[in-house]
Amino acid sequence: MNREQTLFFTGHRDIYRTEGSDAFELLCATVRSFIEKGYKFFITGGALGFDTMAAEAIIKLRAEFPQIKLILMLPCKSQTAAWGAWQIRKYNETLRAADEVIYTSEEYSRECMFIRDRAMADASSVCIAYCKKQKGGTAYTVSYALKKGISVTNLATAF
Repeated sequence: MNREQTLFFTGHRDIYRTEGSDAFELLCATVRSFIEKGYKFFITGGALGFDTMAAEAIIKLRAEFPQIKLILMLPCKSQTAAWGAWQIRKYNETLRAADEVIYTSEEYSRECMFIRDRAMADASSVCIAYCKKQKGGTAYTVSYALKKGISVTNLATAF
């Protein structure tokens, strides 16, 4: 993975239904513009919400741009322990579609999500975010990326 060709996603688990399809279309258009600039590697953290939406966008765009790669950088192997059956099915579909799966921690811990978020940022030169809140994991990750000099495109500002 070349950092200069790598982009990661961060966003909230909850995307309001009224924004869902519009956010997906905006996400696809934004990713397409980065592909056209030479980005090939797209990292998502495998969480529900925006992470899943981002993975779906990459899977969809791979039909048009077969050179792009979906990389799942996951916080731990038990990430889905408290998820429902349909969420786990979707997660497993995404795992099967990924070009690479990386676990940043073996076991769940209070820090494993932050370790994953920092690792995604450290491997990337661009972040596409969906951040509407000033607190929480997404805000932390956006702040970390900005401190590292990573360009951040926040799609939530469109809504």
